[in-house]
Amino acid sequence: MIISYRFCVAGFYEAHKLPEPVDSTQVSQIIVDTFSSAHGVTFIKGDNYNFKGERDVPSTLAQCIKMRYKCQQQARKFTASKHDYTKTRNRVRKLQRFDCKGQISIYFPNAQSDASFDFALDYRHAIHEGSKHFGVPKCIRDWIHNNPQPSPLFQREALIQAIKRGELPTVKYRYFPVSHISYWWRKKVAERTYISKDAWVNVDNILRNHPSVFTGNGAF
Repeated sequence: MIISYRFCVAGFYEAHKLPEPVDSTQVSQIIVDTFSSAHGVTFIKGDNYNFKGERDVPSTLAQCIKMRYKCQQQARKFTASKHDYTKTRNRVRKLQRFDCKGQISIYFPNAQSDASFDFALDYRHAIHEGSKHFGVPKCIRDWIHNNPQPSPLFQREALIQAIKRGELPTVKYRYFPVSHISYWWRKKVAERTYISKDAWVNVDNILRNHPSVFTGNGAF
């Protein structure tokens, strides 16, 4: 099933308290991380350029900056290797590919535009399984298990702060994509929390294990 929608966003810069002038790369990364977390896939930067306009795009976006991100697992054409077969081959694990045509396009109006919004977004993607990530160290996976957060985004922010505070001395700070944290959050937290397809069973499980909920005689 293909998910496709377009919308304009206003008040984003103010809500996130972003300093002026706003860095479009920083904003687009926040947006892409949010979609990656929600859909469990990774979007990588494609291209960005000065957008002159298209038929189905409002005139307020003429001469704007367009930034495009593509699904990491998007199918691509097969190309024969140019390397000698007697030499060492690429040992990187192959990603499972899908003909999803997945991409996120973000339009940032220029300073002379009379647009009443911060940016416009065009999202198109077919639902498919995300890639599995094994590059997260075991100590971080254990930390996620012992320090659960309500969502992958909150989990990643808490992890970054914990690394900066020195709670994980064996881990030097490096970039952990939201999709990596999202995968292990689902494995370590979501699967332990959402134990059933029945919503009421999940609510019961969450409340019974919540530190602020008191129980007596084994019942609420």
